[in-house]
Amino acid sequence: GIIDIYRLGENLTFEMEDKHLAYCFRIWASVLLKNIEIGAQMEHQRQLNDFILTVTRSIFSDMSMDTIIIKIMSSAKTLTNADRASLFLVDMQRKELFSRIFDAGSDPEKYMLNDIRFSINKGVAGYVASTGEILNIPNAYQDSRFNRDVDQKTGYITKTILCMPIFIRGKVIGVVQMVNKLNGVFTKDDEEAFEAFAVYCGLALHHAKIYDKIRQSEQKFKVALEVLSYHNQCTDDEYQQVKSMIDSCCLLELSDVNFNPWSIDNTEKVVYVLQMAQEIFGDYR
Repeated sequence: GIIDIYRLGENLTFEMEDKHLAYCFRIWASVLLKNIEIGAQMEHQRQLNDFILTVTRSIFSDMSMDTIIIKIMSSAKTLTNADRASLFLVDMQRKELFSRIFDAGSDPEKYMLNDIRFSINKGVAGYVASTGEILNIPNAYQDSRFNRDVDQKTGYITKTILCMPIFIRGKVIGVVQMVNKLNGVFTKDDEEAFEAFAVYCGLALHHAKIYDKIRQSEQKFKVALEVLSYHNQCTDDEYQQVKSMIDSCCLLELSDVNFNPWSIDNTEKVVYVLQMAQEIFGDYR
């Protein structure tokens, strides 16, 4: 900064003592301004930490993938003061980005379910997913990587873009794209703030994927268990058939010299198992 000191009155000249006082004042003023700057930075960081902690608790309270995506998009808009946000997940097998939740923009709490898929080599989000780089674009229409198709279909005008990769174990698993900062362009502070937040987004998405796999496996296990339980229960006709064979004693004893285990059918096998159980454990009736 600059200190400008002037004097009104008859004696307009400054003495050497005045210069020494001004020099001391300059030193203390610089120290004070530096402390104010450091204090402002610490307060900003504290607010950012509180925001990330609050949002992270909210995100991890529900492991549903759709719910987590909506919370990340809403938090990203709040954090960077953006008008809209999108989150795309990476499908490496098909080399595509996909999302089923679309930010309508008119209502911050309203999101549309709409499956979207496009090549990982297309658009700003595709570039970020492929390279893992952060893109801060102050003028979208002057950037060759910007895909104008969405604006043409929706009538929405994209001006500024901040696109951030989400990593887990060194791999890009998703991309968050913030559009149109409400008060100017996206800054370096916006990049650093969301870069810190993106770490927790990656963990949340990773755990949501694991949760979905566990839930699908659990559902498959329940179906298999129901099928197994159904086939383990005999019908009334089968029960009456086995009971009549036991009552009639029409089968050979296991100890009979003419007994041939390869000649009996499945129903007779059940009867012989019951006979063995009776001989070992006693009467089963």
